[in-house]
Amino acid sequence: MNNKAGKRGKDIAGLVAYLFGPGRANEHRDQRVIAADEMLEVADGARMEWVRDRARIRELGYALDDHRVLARVAPDRGWVWHCAIALPPGEVLADEQWAIVARTAVDRLGFTEDEQTGRAPCRWIAVHHGPSGPAQGGNDHIHLAVNLVREDSSVAAPGRDWRVMSKLCADMERAFGLHVVAGRPGRGRPGYSRAQIERARRTGTDVERLREHLEQAVRAAAAAAVSEAAFVQALTQAGVWVRPRYADAAHTHVSGYAVALAPAGGAKTDAVWFGGGTLAADLTLPKLRRHTLARHGEAGTTAADAPVQWAHPAPATLIPAG
Repeated sequence: MNNKAGKRGKDIAGLVAYLFGPGRANEHRDQRVIAADEMLEVADGARMEWVRDRARIRELGYALDDHRVLARVAPDRGWVWHCAIALPPGEVLADEQWAIVARTAVDRLGFTEDEQTGRAPCRWIAVHHGPSGPAQGGNDHIHLAVNLVREDSSVAAPGRDWRVMSKLCADMERAFGLHVVAGRPGRGRPGYSRAQIERARRTGTDVERLREHLEQAVRAAAAAAVSEAAFVQALTQAGVWVRPRYADAAHTHVSGYAVALAPAGGAKTDAVWFGGGTLAADLTLPKLRRHTLARHGEAGTTAADAPVQWAHPAPATLIPAG
């Protein structure tokens, strides 16, 4: 299970219309309410389709926002919090299970009422689309939309929502017997980019298993390496393509990296790349330098030292940036 929260928005009615609409490429199908704030008075499982139920969908969008409009509260950074929660292709949850995921998320993020502290609730809704189309990976997913302006006109501040959602995904994997990704107890993963999904579909790649394989390869290389150059060398010897990310235009400071496996056709344009941080939070290059590689005596490695070390592997397997 993975999640991807978007930037704060300022039009929750428009978001609701989009969620119940056809999507940008007619990828939305069988749109239905999974769960919602009780103030909306909409039943779990209610199916709505834009052409047939346009008036009802508009009313639902207004109901999510009318309290904020009346109070004339409009935070500069936006007040719409939106997150997609998805399963890998081939896995599904029943609507009742998705409802547990949604309600657990809004509770852990502090969007629900708390009588002890006097915290007022936010208005929210979770919408299911059915499996996405082939271009989006065919995965089972829901969208969670929340108005951060509470019923008492105060504004919710979920803080490190990515950390909460990450933990939630890991917990739900175990609760519902889903595929649990190795090496990340208590952590969830970010979602996939459109480029990753499209390249994986084009080459017939199981993108989740590919990410797991690359994470294990990076961990093994880091654990065995006695230097940063040896880390890169170990990856290339394991058949992993590696490319550095530079912090400056002159390519004198390496600040990160990405890895991929050579696709069946061998074309660089078909490779599905993952940055270290999208494999796991502790596999970014700065964290590897501070912790894993430092244990082997490279505590002094800096971004400025790295270009020479990253140039050490054979050029046939070290893929240039860009």
